[in-house]
Amino acid sequence: NAVRLATNGSFALEVLAKLAEKGYRILICGTCLDFFKIRAEVKVGTISNALEIMQTMTGAAKIIKF
Repeated sequence: NAVRLATNGSFALEVLAKLAEKGYRILICGTCLDFFKIRAEVKVGTISNALEIMQTMTGAAKIIKF
């Protein structure tokens, strides 16, 4: 359900957009979006996959989690 945070109507959309503007990478699981049939509703971030997300998280100095 976390993928819904980056879609139309999300309470977190404004905050995520500000983080993206500051250079933070917002990665969204494409498989999850497809499961919920909401791929077209993404407003912020990059549609990605589990491998890229895990590689990014393990290599990051800091991670912001909701």
